[in-house]
Amino acid sequence: MCLTIYKVSELIYFLSGASDNIGDSFYNVALLLGLVEVYHIKADALSLFALLGMIPSMFAFLYSPLLARIKRTKEWLFIFRTLYLVLVVLVIISFYYKVAIGYIYVYNILFSMISCIQGALQMRLVPEALENDSELIERSVDIQYFTGNTLDILSNFVASLVLGLMSYLGLLQLSLPFLVLGIIFIVQLKTSRALLQPTTEKLPPLKSLVGYISKFFKQKQASQIIVIEAFLSGALDLLVTLAPLYLISLHIDVKWLGLVIAVQQAADFTGALLAPYVSLEHHRFFCIDYIFSGTAFLLLFLVPQLYLKLILLFLGFVLIGISGNIFEKMIYKEYRQLDFSIVSTLITSLYSFFGIIFLLLTQVYSNIIVLGIVLNILTLLFGIAIYHQSPNS
Repeated sequence: MCLTIYKVSELIYFLSGASDNIGDSFYNVALLLGLVEVYHIKADALSLFALLGMIPSMFAFLYSPLLARIKRTKEWLFIFRTLYLVLVVLVIISFYYKVAIGYIYVYNILFSMISCIQGALQMRLVPEALENDSELIERSVDIQYFTGNTLDILSNFVASLVLGLMSYLGLLQLSLPFLVLGIIFIVQLKTSRALLQPTTEKLPPLKSLVGYISKFFKQKQASQIIVIEAFLSGALDLLVTLAPLYLISLHIDVKWLGLVIAVQQAADFTGALLAPYVSLEHHRFFCIDYIFSGTAFLLLFLVPQLYLKLILLFLGFVLIGISGNIFEKMIYKEYRQLDFSIVSTLITSLYSFFGIIFLLLTQVYSNIIVLGIVLNILTLLFGIAIYHQSPNS
């Protein structure tokens, strides 16, 4: 009987995540197109739009003391998902009536803040919905990670096709029923409140925050990997952003960027498919990941043959596709003693911090070949450093 309940919880949580994933993909594609079509936004303004949207994420750790006091995870997740839906409706109205672009900037900042809190609550909800069963949590990560990657590819592809039949405004409206479905599934989810122990500490918010950060970094191996992953995520985003410039430097038409993206997505999909079969301890896996992916991407910038570059790109992103799954399992395994919503906000802040740093770096230096070589040598060195810290090395 209990097993049946857990399977139903898994299914409902999966359906909720899938609905949100599709709705978000449609919204994000339509939003960028709307900014270009309605407001004729230029590259510098688009960069500012992205940068402002990352600021609430960078300061997500400040929400930790408040999230730690929340007693009803599902109910608060419902509230923030509803607020997210309201913001999408406001964006649609703003585009329809062509209101001042400043409103869109404000909505984007609010989107970022709500998404951070929503993500933190979702991370906490998983063990609540699955009775903190480690085997069920790992299986849930496998399913959600694979379907998330698959739906990202399919929904973006479908969004591109749909745009041939309707306007960006129609696609924005099409995102609404999927977001509503996600909310409905969350309402249907059964959770165990007995597992949730919100903090009863009467410490000042700043002192509580310092305590949470201290507990987070006490898990030395896990926190070290999280910081490295955040750094490398920012570096990778930078290199992907500069990919068109790299093609030009190789005297290749920028239209082939589509092939590069297709190879990357195929590799991500393959990695997500293989991840459930990887049973390495996370510390050992990330050591191997950094050494091999760093070497693959370093050679990508050094070898002259184009077909070898594509093969190396594929191999590197397969490892990255696997690492996302292992990373999430590591979080649930290593931070059981700390509220997962707190862990989520701290991770979000680290990722956003390095994302902003690397985004600003393009304003100072943009030689992708030099950056690619330096950053991937660093990746390789991270792997070697982790190997030497291993007790078995």
